[in-house]
Amino acid sequence: MEYKGFYINLNSQKLRKEKLIKHLKEVDLFHNYECFEALTYPNEESKLFGLKTKGEYGLWLSILKLLEKISRESYSNIIHIIEDDFRFNSSIISEFKKIVIEQKYLSEDIIFLDYLIDIPLLNLINLIIKQKKESSKDIQKYFSASYFYLGCTSSFLLRKSCVENLLNILKKIFQNLKSENRLQPIDMVLRSLFQKGILKGSIIIPPFGSPDWIMDDYSSIQTKHISSIKNTMRAY
Repeated sequence: MEYKGFYINLNSQKLRKEKLIKHLKEVDLFHNYECFEALTYPNEESKLFGLKTKGEYGLWLSILKLLEKISRESYSNIIHIIEDDFRFNSSIISEFKKIVIEQKYLSEDIIFLDYLIDIPLLNLINLIIKQKKESSKDIQKYFSASYFYLGCTSSFLLRKSCVENLLNILKKIFQNLKSENRLQPIDMVLRSLFQKGILKGSIIIPPFGSPDWIMDDYSSIQTKHISSIKNTMRAY
């Protein structure tokens, strides 16, 4: 199983890094991952250009910088990016390994392993879980991001071959929206790109993990995010 993983972590957040490393070692995946230092809101900036928090701005900068790094280097064709509060569901690690292998043969640019959930999507997840328990046949697990992706960048797979194109698209959008003071969170921009058919992607049902409840409550990337668990519908 060949893939390159990155976890985004602020250099000042040593405890979060230690806890994630411990988790990755527990699920025997640590050797695949490299720490990528998250970028923070620039001190010289005095406004958010339409965003609500400095964390949203920092996440934009971090993902753009990481995509630049990936585009320059010679990595395997499958890239896994996680935020430092993501935790795998340890019972489906073997399924995750299968997904990594399968993505080599798929046309998807991005596959999300964790995502925001609304009530209709929750009902679908429960139905898929029930079908998997009751049937020995392969059950559909890839569902179009153009319809089902609601947001969240805590865990997603990328094809290396699509990174340069994705980077160019996101940089152009970031620069244009910033100049107009209309920046949106990066996951909302991705959602729009899927809906317009500019990017191809899927979500995996059921999700392969979720943010750690305590770590997510004090996110080092999504700052001012104290009530996130109560106010969002993540795949817990």
